[in-house]
Order: sequence, then C-alpha cells, then structure tokens
Amino acid sequence: MKKLILLPLGIVAGLAAGAPYYVGTRVEQAFPNYLQAMSDPRAEVKLIAYERGWLHSTARVQSETVIEGTRVEVLMESDINHALWELGGNVARVTTRVNLEGEFGDKQREILGDQPLVSAVTDIDIDGVQRAQFTSPAFTWKDEGVTVEWAGVSGSSTMAADLQSGDFDALVPALTVHESDTVVSANNLSLAGSLRRGPSGGWLVDEKLAVSDVNVSKGETVTARANGLGLSLRTDEADGLYATRTALELAEVQADGQLLRDNRLTLSMERIDAETANRIQESAAKLQGQSPEQVQMQMTGMFMFALPKLLERGPRLTLSDVHSTTPMGDVDLRLDVAYAEGGAFTPDKPAEMIRNLRAEADIALPRALAEQIMRQQLRNQIEAELNVKEALGEERPDPEVIEAQLDLLVEQQVMVLTMQGLVTSDDKGRMLSELRFDGQELLVNGQSMNQMIGLPPKSE
Repeated sequence: MKKLILLPLGIVAGLAAGAPYYVGTRVEQAFPNYLQAMSDPRAEVKLIAYERGWLHSTARVQSETVIEGTRVEVLMESDINHALWELGGNVARVTTRVNLEGEFGDKQREILGDQPLVSAVTDIDIDGVQRAQFTSPAFTWKDEGVTVEWAGVSGSSTMAADLQSGDFDALVPALTVHESDTVVSANNLSLAGSLRRGPSGGWLVDEKLAVSDVNVSKGETVTARANGLGLSLRTDEADGLYATRTALELAEVQADGQLLRDNRLTLSMERIDAETANRIQESAAKLQGQSPEQVQMQMTGMFMFALPKLLERGPRLTLSDVHSTTPMGDVDLRLDVAYAEGGAFTPDKPAEMIRNLRAEADIALPRALAEQIMRQQLRNQIEAELNVKEALGEERPDPEVIEAQLDLLVEQQVMVLTMQGLVTSDDKGRMLSELRFDGQELLVNGQSMNQMIGLPPKSE
C-alpha cells in the first residue's frame, strides 16, 4: 500500500520538478515569434544571447535603428522566471530592463544614473496571454538653457497569445519645459487603446490621447492655456479597404485675450486600398536615415506610382463636426470630397479626372469674424502696394486714412458677395456658403459658378 501511495507522489514530484524546465524550453522556442512581433522595417531586432536554466532563463535582445541620420541602439535584458509555484497560476514572469547604448546610453546614465530607461514585468498565463506592467522614471534634464521636468510614465498592456491583438494604457502625470522666463506645462497626459492585426496584415488601432490642461506662462503671466484636450484615432478594414476616423476636441483654449470654447473636428478617410497603403507605409519606414530631400523625393515617387490604385477604389475624405464657439459667435464647417469608384488616373487629361470628383462644403462664420478675415487679406494687399510706392519715393498715407479705406473696401466686398448670392445669412447673423460640385458643375448657394472659374457649362 505504501508503495502504491509513493508511486503517484513520485510522479507528481517528478512532474513538478520537470515542469519548469519544460516551460523554459517552450518560452525559448516562442522567443523568435516575440522578436518577429517586435520587428519593424525601421529597426533591426535580434536575439544576441539566451541562456536557459531550470527555474530561470535570461535573454538579451538588441534593437538598432537610424533616426534623422543618427544611429540609436537599444538593449533589452530579461530575466525569465518559470518556477511555477512562484507565479500564482502563470507559467512565466519576464522582468525586463530597457536601456540605450552608445552615446545615447552615456546621456541616459548622465540623466538617470543606474535606473533603466524602462522597466517591465510581464506575466504569461497558461494560454499564452501576456500581461505587462511598465514604468519609466521621473527626471530633470538641463541643456543649453532649457530645463525639462518629466514626471515619469506608468502603464500596462495585454497581448494575445498569437500576438495579433492587444490593448494598452499609459499615464504621464506632468511634463514641464523651462526656457528663459517662459514655462510650458502639461498635466495628466494619458494614452489608452487597443490594436489588432487586420485581414491585409496591417495594424488596426482604436486609441485616445487625453491631456487635462496645457499652460504657457511668461514670468508671472499666463499667456496661453488650454484644457480638456482629446485626440482619438480608429482604423477599420473591410473588403480590402481601410477606413480611419480622427477626432479632436478641446474644451477651452485662450490666447491673446481670446477665449475659444467647445472646439472640435472629425476627419474621416474611407475606401483606402489596404494593400497599397501597407506598401507605402512599409516603403516609407525603410527610408529612415536618409536625408529629408531624399525622403521627400522617394515618397513623392511612391505616391504617384500608387495613386492610380488608390483612386480606382473611390477614396473619400470627410471633415465633419468642425465647430468653435468664439467671442464673435459660432463657427461651423463641413467638407466632403470623393473620387468616383473605378475612375481612372489620367494626369494628361485633367478634365476627365475632374469629372470623377464629387465635393460638398458648408461654411458658417460670424459676420464680424468673416469681416475680420477680409480686412486682414485686404490689409496685406494694401501694405504690399504701399511698400512698392514707398520704394519709388511716394509718401505713405496716414494710418487713419488706411483704416478708413479698409472699412470701405470690406463693406463693398460684403455687398458684392451678397448681391452675387455667394453668401447668405442665418438667424444668428452668420454668413453662410453652401458649395456643391458633381464633376461638371460648381454650385454656390444654388448658383452655377462654372463661367466664373473657367469650366464649360454642364452637359445634360
């Protein structure tokens, strides 16, 4: 009987003793997949050392990239604990220290001392799901009259076992920059979201950046401030087409004595060929390290090569929910531009391409703001003319004369626009314009503008 009892106990003990080594072997086998997930055309990621032990293993991973012609090296050193009885139901815990190397490593040690740039602890459960907690230390950095105070960062992330989806969040309590008597500060910067691999292989994201407030001061005086900043981005893919939506909101912003409230806009891009967009992104990533001139030239070439395919799918750009409440009144804008699906790219026949365009725009501006914009444009024209006359020896008119002339010109311009039907008014006293283009005719507030802009009459 005693032997019968000891036998299963021995089996359990053997499994308990051997399991950590088995898990360590599995973790080592999985490491190439982790490196592949970390890989990016802009950076070379390689495993430079891996030592497997019975209860603990160690790994050293190096990443190299070139940013604006400067080589940046990053070293990630990990201790992998696979002693199952210490892990609370997980199969491994990876403790990682991330540090810069080379000249940037010297600068890091000067600022942080022996502290790592980033510290992370990642738990891997029995299903392979990874849950990480990471931190980066606070520091103060001074260089050439500029002082940066960084309050550190903390966050977490989760990655699925197949490394094809995950979520993340991070928080920076405060960031302050001092230069001379000017101080710029931002508080409670947070980033949270999720990502997943799309059908075409690109990453689809759903994330939001938020900042509670930003302040700019000079001496004891606050010269500008903003609060309630939010920036969100969402990317989706269906039928080989990307759709992205970017939304910006800013509760309040004040500068030069002007307060703008309830500021927001949404930018959407739809029907973007996913395969072509991925190819452009991958090619652009490989240009890291080249001069700005080379990057611009090659990117222009790539885009022109890809443009026929992009236009063929009927891309659409929409700027909607553009709003700001100003001291003069509410500003509202909307823009919708699309290219007909299947429309050809014929740069040698621009008229054919114009026929494939569809566009709508709605503009509502407070009359005082519209007049202020007109006044500034007219002022620039008058100043340019006066500068030429002064160079020829003519005397400059008194400022009062110039202002009176501007008053008259603005009044005349508003009158002409109203008589031509290019602007109307709403019950708030705002100036309105409604633009529509169907590929053949441009309508402004229902009136054809073809003759004015040089387009032939619309054919029936």
